Amino acid sequence: MTRAQIRGDSPLPAFASRLLIAAGLTCQVLAGCATPLTVPPKSMKYWREIAGPEGAMCAFGEPYRWYARAGTDPDKLMIYFQAGGACWSVTTCAEIAPGWNKTITLDELRKFKGIFDFDRPDNPVASYNIVFIPYCSGDVHAGATDVEYPGALGSTVSIHHRGAINAQAALAWTYANYPSPKEVLVVGSSAGAIGAIYHAANVMQRYPQAHIAQFGDGFVGVVPPGWEPLKVWNIYANLPPFIPELAKADPETFTINAIYTATANYFPQHRFGQFTHAADTFQMGYYTLAGGDAANWHRQRDAFLGELEALPNFRSYVGAGVLHTVLAFGEFYSMKVDKVRMRDWFADYIQFKPVNNVHCRRGTVSCP
Repeated sequence: MTRAQIRGDSPLPAFASRLLIAAGLTCQVLAGCATPLTVPPKSMKYWREIAGPEGAMCAFGEPYRWYARAGTDPDKLMIYFQAGGACWSVTTCAEIAPGWNKTITLDELRKFKGIFDFDRPDNPVASYNIVFIPYCSGDVHAGATDVEYPGALGSTVSIHHRGAINAQAALAWTYANYPSPKEVLVVGSSAGAIGAIYHAANVMQRYPQAHIAQFGDGFVGVVPPGWEPLKVWNIYANLPPFIPELAKADPETFTINAIYTATANYFPQHRFGQFTHAADTFQMGYYTLAGGDAANWHRQRDAFLGELEALPNFRSYVGAGVLHTVLAFGEFYSMKVDKVRMRDWFADYIQFKPVNNVHCRRGTVSCP
């Protein structure tokens, strides 16, 4: 969900710079409220800002907004869901809690590399139009409720878990401004990886003629079945009703894999996939906070991925290491597993060329 744990005792203090990037990381919605896509403000290299509609907001009431970048190919569109942690209690949702993103700032986006390094000639998405959906609601882009978390001595923390509402506003603007792309990517990192699969079905329903690839970066979805915060955030209110398995989802047994499986089966013409580091310490940390055993995370990782890899339109890439996410970092270009470069695999993946499931060789600390 994020590169930083909800608690202050980060499991990887040596990677503080990466943590900062990931954790930091009334207009009519169809009309937008900004300058044309082709004329970004001088202070915002590549990007322009679009104000959200009434009702879209961050956890503590900050008005919601998103960013767009004009590409050189009018037929290509990437929708990216930002990383940024999660919260589900008075302690984790406190304004001073370090493990989740509470505000929106362009400085986060300016620090991104990887697929956001548009000066690289080998960037496979450099020509794409991009809609960047920020994250500031603590609910993996899926919430649709306001919650008062009770604390000590009658105190409370009030949170606007409106991630789904925020994303839907950004997507409505996207549909109006990019009505008929031929190639679409729906991708996200960490918490945004869940956002990418949670909202993928609606994007696919909206663009029936496009080739669409969904990709989750850095969150395999390993949480206990029926994880309580999913109910607290009210994510079941906005699961796509046109997919029967999701319309009748049971909150007591639900897992993120259920969204992948149901959506991939409903849209067999599209492609679904995931990346993870094999020893992702941050996913292990969140699994522990969710009630699981970190020592068992890698077995659950393989079980979750194995279930999805049985689908004909799902592919995965598991790289060695303890870091968290890859798309927004230089490692996207340098990572290689069995001579398969992540950058090249991803480029083929999004172009619907044949790719195999890739997994680092098990049996080491960095690839358990």
